[in-house]
Amino acid sequence: MSCQERIVDQFAWSQFEEPDAFHWPGYMWLWLDQMSRDGVFRQLETFARMGAKSVWILPLDKAWRAYRQPTELEPAFMSEPFKALFRDTLAEARRLGLRVWLNDEPGFPSGGYVGRIVKSHPELIQKRLVRQLQPLTDGETFVVPHDCLAAFAGQRQLFPGDSLTADSETALELFYAQAVCSETTPNYTDLLHPETARQFIAQCYEAWQDVAGDHFGDTVPIVFFDEPKVSNPPWTDDLADSFLAEKGYDILGQLPRLFSADESSSQVRIDFFDWWTRHLAERFFAPIQAWCKRNRLLFTGHFGGDDYTLGNSHHGYGHILRLLRKTDIPCVDAIWHQIWPGERQECDADKKAPNHHFPKYASSVAHQANLPFAGTESFAVYGSGLTHDHMKWITDYQFVRGINLMAMSNALSSTRDYFMGRIRPTFVPLQANPLNAYLELYHAYTARLSYLLSRGRPDVTVALYFPIRDVWAGGDTAASAAAAHDRLAQELLERQIDFDLVDDDVLADPSCRVLDGRLHVGPMGYDTVCLAPTRHLSPESRVKLAQLTASGGRVIWAESNGHDPGLCDIRPLVHVQPRQPQLRVCRRNLDNGHLYFLCNEGTGPCDGTLTFAEDRPLYVLDAETGQAWQPAGARQNDGSWTLPLQLPFAGSCLLWFSTEPVPTVAEPARPGDLIRTLTSGWQIRREQVYRVGEHDFVVEAGEEAYQPTGLGDWAGQLGADFSGDAAYRVVFRCTPDEAGQTVLLDLGQVNFACRALLNGQELGRKGWGPYQFPVHGLLRAGENELIVVVSNSMANQFVRAGKLDKWPANVIGPYHRIAKKFEEETVNQGSGLFGPVCLYRA
Repeated sequence: MSCQERIVDQFAWSQFEEPDAFHWPGYMWLWLDQMSRDGVFRQLETFARMGAKSVWILPLDKAWRAYRQPTELEPAFMSEPFKALFRDTLAEARRLGLRVWLNDEPGFPSGGYVGRIVKSHPELIQKRLVRQLQPLTDGETFVVPHDCLAAFAGQRQLFPGDSLTADSETALELFYAQAVCSETTPNYTDLLHPETARQFIAQCYEAWQDVAGDHFGDTVPIVFFDEPKVSNPPWTDDLADSFLAEKGYDILGQLPRLFSADESSSQVRIDFFDWWTRHLAERFFAPIQAWCKRNRLLFTGHFGGDDYTLGNSHHGYGHILRLLRKTDIPCVDAIWHQIWPGERQECDADKKAPNHHFPKYASSVAHQANLPFAGTESFAVYGSGLTHDHMKWITDYQFVRGINLMAMSNALSSTRDYFMGRIRPTFVPLQANPLNAYLELYHAYTARLSYLLSRGRPDVTVALYFPIRDVWAGGDTAASAAAAHDRLAQELLERQIDFDLVDDDVLADPSCRVLDGRLHVGPMGYDTVCLAPTRHLSPESRVKLAQLTASGGRVIWAESNGHDPGLCDIRPLVHVQPRQPQLRVCRRNLDNGHLYFLCNEGTGPCDGTLTFAEDRPLYVLDAETGQAWQPAGARQNDGSWTLPLQLPFAGSCLLWFSTEPVPTVAEPARPGDLIRTLTSGWQIRREQVYRVGEHDFVVEAGEEAYQPTGLGDWAGQLGADFSGDAAYRVVFRCTPDEAGQTVLLDLGQVNFACRALLNGQELGRKGWGPYQFPVHGLLRAGENELIVVVSNSMANQFVRAGKLDKWPANVIGPYHRIAKKFEEETVNQGSGLFGPVCLYRA
């Protein structure tokens, strides 16, 4: 696959079974200690063996966060020994069939080259607009400093050098462009200055070209940026002059309004945000994207704080859609429980909203720009208690919202000493967590999902207006608009109505046309546009929406609670009885069929009957196994299909409607009549013990002897700090009828992954539920032996053993404390085989 591949409208069975390496999860691989050729090659072999077919190499320079997250990278970044090692790394990755992604600089946020650009060009240091109050007593005279942008005494504007004698006790407002300096972290650049992008390209991108340019567009398909930002509110040298030329008024005379929450000042704040986000896109991101295009690289990355609507005013990116349009793979960031089961809540002016629809930022931009991929960096700082069913839930959450490329965080080049706790989960080296032994199951599932959900085109006919101007307006306007927007997004998703986001940039673009009742944005055509209450919809947007209505399309102005009778007139992608608000669905249209992806976002099971407006043969595609079958319970009638569907927690389903046959297997058995519950006679022993050692992770063999046990949390027998693998064993007898009729073994609740053996024969491995195995023909009349090896997470060691508490916070880093809180939640769930363990007929 060429890294420049565009939309492919065909589904190829061979590619579903074994997708190209580009689709397999990529790993952020932190180089942070002494690097050696042998060590790098060993880890590359680990990646290849476990099905992690892309590695995103992030060398962490010693200058990066030296005072609060020190690294010991050797050889030094871009030294000759480093270049030689990196070239060897690329050659070995190519031999192993791996792709290598570049991080644009040796740290983050991107854009400053860990302080080197400011050192060589001090004039490019980042600046922010600050407001200071200068109290004056009656009769006191004050001269406005020459470095002051403007000063205000009430409504009166003062200029540098002006003097004022107070006739009563008062306070002046002073506004400065303040350099953002630090004695403990590298000084960052002014991304609004045109020279910054030129220097960043010259010092970082062209250095990478020297090292890896021969592999661009092939082994090296991607360069990644990480959380570039301005200091909000920003300033740059030509801001006042440029603003005057573009907006027609002097921003210096309006500076107090930028710090006000008054609605009467909102237009100034909107204009200011509009100016700096537009120039951030054009002056910094556009030149880098153009350089990447010339050099056969895909430009991608994400922004910090992109997970909630008000992040657009609170953080240093300002307009998430505007900036993502300057990338080739729009991307989002899912870290520290921004996405997590059961944590849906509404935002307000002060708090974020977990489980927001923010993956739609990236997918909407990709859809409208006709780009095949939208990406995510996921799992950083979720903690070592992150289980595979939660990983799947988080992945499905994003993929059903249009993401289709996964970058996982993190793999570490070293786990020596305090690096053991640096950033968790740690997926590589494998000895960092017992659950890492099951990662290849997750990799295969995600790769097949990536392949399928990048084929064809998204079937999205509804657009949701993104109220960016209201967010910029600030104050109560921003908070109420964001909350109403989020409620409407949730309402659409709960009705199984997929949508893309549109904003004023899209609606004002001359290429956005209204034709035959549809709003055409790139290849997308929307017959319905939904809006939550908004006060600052641009005049151009109002005109375009009026044109849509006049052409026969629908514009739905929902209430602040997200409801509107018009929503009932929107045809969902699938009809569900009874209503299942936790069910999410997306659909893609291919030349040879229609593909549906459905997933359960509830914390419990989802059970309903689904009706699809489809008349072609129906297949279930299993992304876990790469197999397909025709569901026996499906019924076709009058140009539609009905299908009873049961999805457990973190369950998902891929349905393919096509006249082109695909290779099929027999539909997997589902539990029927209960034959036997295995409740007694269980034994347990430690198989492998994982420990946080004095200087690194340690894996040791467990004891040989079994001891009697019951099903449930093993902490009472194996210890609260036990992390590792434990084998459960039970011997039971079956009658000839029971042995002949049993087709399914169901292990019930397993915390958190397992492999099973029946009478010495491997049944398989499971990283998430349902923990069921086909056993037809494997049971014996008489005595049978079942062994279930259960793996828990490393959370017990981090939380209960406390081995890393000796390291101060400025050495182990800020993420240790956050991860430990999440790990405590996992520990409290218990570990082991909980059951009930049952034998079923089909």
